[in-house]
Amino acid sequence: MQLRYWPRAFLITFSVFFFLPFRLFEKLFSTRKIKKVKFNEPPIFILGHWRNGTTHLHNLMTQDERFAYFTIFRMVHPHVFLYWERIFRPFFKLVLPKSRPMDNMPLSFYGPQEEENGIANLCGLSINLACVFTSRRDNYLKYGSFVAATPKENDIWKKTYLNYLKKLALKEKGKRLLIKSPAMTQRIPMLLEMFPNAKFIHIRRDPYVTFFSIKQLYAKLFPTYYLQTPVGDEDAFILRIYNYTYRKFFSDYEMIPKENFIEVSFEDIEENPIREIQKIYQQLELQWTPEYEKQLSDYIDSIVNYEKNVYNITNEDREMIYSNCKEIIEKWGY
Repeated sequence: MQLRYWPRAFLITFSVFFFLPFRLFEKLFSTRKIKKVKFNEPPIFILGHWRNGTTHLHNLMTQDERFAYFTIFRMVHPHVFLYWERIFRPFFKLVLPKSRPMDNMPLSFYGPQEEENGIANLCGLSINLACVFTSRRDNYLKYGSFVAATPKENDIWKKTYLNYLKKLALKEKGKRLLIKSPAMTQRIPMLLEMFPNAKFIHIRRDPYVTFFSIKQLYAKLFPTYYLQTPVGDEDAFILRIYNYTYRKFFSDYEMIPKENFIEVSFEDIEENPIREIQKIYQQLELQWTPEYEKQLSDYIDSIVNYEKNVYNITNEDREMIYSNCKEIIEKWGY
């Protein structure tokens, strides 16, 4: 590890030891309760590559108060959120930025988040660690799909993830889980093994825009994770993950029963979010309520002035992206 990252490593180590008593307390008093948890309804998983619009869709759907989801505290501190989330809220909010660095979307303590960093903290078997230990990227990329992982690693991940989801269900008193994680786009077979009746929503987006949005992610967010400075061609690395994710997705998604799957586009949701969310609810047989429609409309009104990033995409850029992502672009008609 380079000298410049020692202060970051020290803060991480300090945090681990600081929270150790709280972790032990929570484990002691929650283990039996978590084991007894039964899911009232199968989870709903939002799939899609990073920067495809999964966060926007998650925000829209979690305006429905019948769903449970991971918050930023539950993601960063998965060991202690059951009993300590509210206690640490004032301190955590002091260091929480008001918006995400890559797109200026607002950050809220109780807003929905993906859980992949929580998995990394719980068992270390996460593709996200490729953004921390960048000299060992290939070692952590296998924890996207787990195809190249060992049987023992597969078992550890599934047990860890199931326990994590049960803990969320316990925290939210049995509400239906609405989970958003781009990494899960590579894990459909694993998720179906765990939850045969799970529902899936895939959101696609213009690959040309997605590529530059991912570059923004790499430039503004990932450096806050580094414990090593990455080397090599970042564009090639981005395209490698993008292509692998969708080769895996295209080979797997037909395993999902048709009544449990729907695909939407970011562009259609941007044009008419209520119409597209209603399509999702109809396809997945979710109950649409006046209360949710009111909450959804109010949320849409609150973000009407949000300005998303705009990218200057040259013909040369388009030729490069098309040559690398031809199958995906042609399949979706972009």
